[in-house]
Amino acid sequence: MVFQWATKAHTNSLRIPLEQDFSIPVPQNGVFQTSLTDLVKLQLEKALREIQEERDQIKFTSETKLANADALVVGIGDKSLEVEEKLHAAEAKLAEVNRKSSELEARESILQRECLSLTTEYALCTLFLLSILMTI
Repeated sequence: MVFQWATKAHTNSLRIPLEQDFSIPVPQNGVFQTSLTDLVKLQLEKALREIQEERDQIKFTSETKLANADALVVGIGDKSLEVEEKLHAAEAKLAEVNRKSSELEARESILQRECLSLTTEYALCTLFLLSILMTI
Protein backbone atom coordinates (compact mmCIF):
# COMPACT_ATOMS: atom_id res chain seq x y z
CA MET A 1 0.00 0.00 0.00
CA VAL A 2 1.48 3.29 -1.08
CA PHE A 3 0.45 6.68 0.33
CA GLN A 4 1.77 9.84 -1.19
CA TRP A 5 1.27 13.23 0.38
CA ALA A 6 1.37 16.22 -1.91
CA THR A 7 1.15 19.83 -0.94
CA LYS A 8 -0.65 22.08 -3.38
CA ALA A 9 -1.40 25.61 -2.29
CA HIS A 10 -2.39 24.82 1.29
CA THR A 11 -4.19 21.57 0.32
CA ASN A 12 -3.20 18.06 1.29
CA SER A 13 -4.48 15.23 -0.86
CA LEU A 14 -4.21 11.50 -0.34
CA ARG A 15 -3.20 9.63 -3.46
CA ILE A 16 -3.92 5.93 -3.58
CA PRO A 17 -2.61 4.07 -6.62
CA LEU A 18 -5.15 1.98 -8.49
CA GLU A 19 -4.07 -1.58 -9.04
CA GLN A 20 -4.83 -3.27 -12.33
CA ASP A 21 -5.34 -6.72 -10.82
CA PHE A 22 -8.59 -6.72 -8.77
CA SER A 23 -8.57 -10.40 -7.84
CA ILE A 24 -9.37 -11.63 -4.34
CA PRO A 25 -6.25 -11.43 -2.16
CA VAL A 26 -4.47 -14.70 -1.40
CA PRO A 27 -3.61 -15.36 2.24
CA GLN A 28 0.05 -15.18 3.11
CA ASN A 29 1.14 -17.03 6.22
CA GLY A 30 -2.53 -17.55 7.14
CA VAL A 31 -3.20 -13.79 7.14
CA PHE A 32 -5.03 -11.95 4.38
CA GLN A 33 -3.06 -9.04 3.07
CA THR A 34 -5.74 -6.57 1.93
CA SER A 35 -4.87 -3.17 0.65
CA LEU A 36 -6.99 -0.08 1.09
CA THR A 37 -7.68 -0.07 -2.64
CA ASP A 38 -9.01 -3.64 -2.42
CA LEU A 39 -11.37 -2.60 0.39
CA VAL A 40 -12.53 0.46 -1.51
CA LYS A 41 -12.94 -1.66 -4.64
CA LEU A 42 -15.04 -4.23 -2.75
CA GLN A 43 -17.20 -1.48 -1.25
CA LEU A 44 -17.64 0.14 -4.65
CA GLU A 45 -18.52 -3.21 -6.23
CA LYS A 46 -21.06 -3.84 -3.47
CA ALA A 47 -22.53 -0.36 -3.94
CA LEU A 48 -22.61 -0.92 -7.71
CA ARG A 49 -24.42 -4.26 -7.27
CA GLU A 50 -26.93 -2.59 -4.94
CA ILE A 51 -27.49 0.21 -7.44
CA GLN A 52 -27.91 -2.32 -10.25
CA GLU A 53 -30.39 -4.34 -8.17
CA GLU A 54 -32.31 -1.16 -7.36
CA ARG A 55 -32.24 -0.15 -11.03
CA ASP A 56 -33.47 -3.60 -12.05
CA GLN A 57 -36.26 -3.41 -9.50
CA ILE A 58 -37.24 0.09 -10.66
CA LYS A 59 -37.09 -1.07 -14.28
CA PHE A 60 -39.29 -4.08 -13.50
CA THR A 61 -41.76 -1.91 -11.56
CA SER A 62 -41.89 0.72 -14.28
CA GLU A 63 -42.35 -1.92 -17.00
CA THR A 64 -45.14 -3.51 -14.97
CA LYS A 65 -46.82 -0.14 -14.47
CA LEU A 66 -46.41 0.67 -18.16
CA ALA A 67 -47.95 -2.67 -19.12
CA ASN A 68 -50.85 -1.98 -16.73
CA ALA A 69 -51.26 1.50 -18.19
CA ASP A 70 -51.24 0.06 -21.71
CA ALA A 71 -53.89 -2.46 -20.67
CA LEU A 72 -55.98 0.38 -19.21
CA VAL A 73 -55.63 2.34 -22.44
CA VAL A 74 -56.79 -0.68 -24.44
CA GLY A 75 -59.67 -1.21 -22.00
CA ILE A 76 -60.66 2.44 -22.21
CA GLY A 77 -60.47 2.26 -26.00
CA ASP A 78 -62.77 -0.78 -25.98
CA LYS A 79 -65.20 0.94 -23.61
CA SER A 80 -65.07 4.05 -25.77
CA LEU A 81 -66.03 1.99 -28.83
CA GLU A 82 -68.88 0.38 -26.89
CA VAL A 83 -70.12 3.79 -25.75
CA GLU A 84 -69.87 5.11 -29.31
CA GLU A 85 -71.86 2.16 -30.63
CA LYS A 86 -74.51 2.65 -27.96
CA LEU A 87 -74.61 6.38 -28.71
CA HIS A 88 -75.13 5.71 -32.43
CA ALA A 89 -77.84 3.18 -31.60
CA ALA A 90 -79.54 5.69 -29.28
CA GLU A 91 -79.30 8.41 -31.94
CA ALA A 92 -80.85 6.04 -34.50
CA LYS A 93 -83.68 5.21 -32.09
CA LEU A 94 -84.21 8.90 -31.36
CA ALA A 95 -84.35 9.66 -35.09
CA GLU A 96 -86.92 6.87 -35.51
CA VAL A 97 -88.99 8.18 -32.60
CA ASN A 98 -88.84 11.71 -34.02
CA ARG A 99 -89.90 10.43 -37.46
CA LYS A 100 -92.83 8.49 -35.97
CA SER A 101 -93.76 11.47 -33.83
CA SER A 102 -93.84 13.67 -36.94
CA GLU A 103 -95.98 11.08 -38.72
CA LEU A 104 -98.38 10.95 -35.77
CA GLU A 105 -98.59 14.75 -35.64
CA ALA A 106 -99.36 14.82 -39.37
CA ARG A 107 -102.03 12.12 -38.97
CA GLU A 108 -103.47 13.96 -35.97
CA SER A 109 -103.66 17.16 -38.01
CA ILE A 110 -105.41 15.31 -40.86
CA LEU A 111 -107.85 13.70 -38.41
CA GLN A 112 -108.58 17.06 -36.78
CA ARG A 113 -109.34 18.59 -40.22
CA GLU A 114 -111.53 15.61 -41.12
CA CYS A 115 -113.30 15.86 -37.76
CA LEU A 116 -113.89 19.58 -38.30
CA SER A 117 -115.07 18.88 -41.83
CA LEU A 118 -117.46 16.16 -40.62
CA THR A 119 -118.73 18.40 -37.82
CA THR A 120 -119.35 21.18 -40.30
CA GLU A 121 -121.01 18.77 -42.74
CA TYR A 122 -123.17 17.37 -39.93
CA ALA A 123 -124.19 20.89 -38.92
CA LEU A 124 -125.06 21.76 -42.51
CA CYS A 125 -127.02 18.54 -42.93
CA THR A 126 -128.87 19.20 -39.71
CA LEU A 127 -129.73 22.73 -40.85
CA PHE A 128 -130.81 21.42 -44.26
CA LEU A 129 -133.02 18.79 -42.66
CA LEU A 130 -134.51 21.38 -40.32
CA SER A 131 -135.22 23.68 -43.22
CA ILE A 132 -136.93 20.83 -45.08
CA LEU A 133 -138.91 19.90 -42.03
CA MET A 134 -139.97 23.50 -41.60
CA THR A 135 -141.25 23.66 -45.11
CA ILE A 136 -143.42 20.60 -44.69
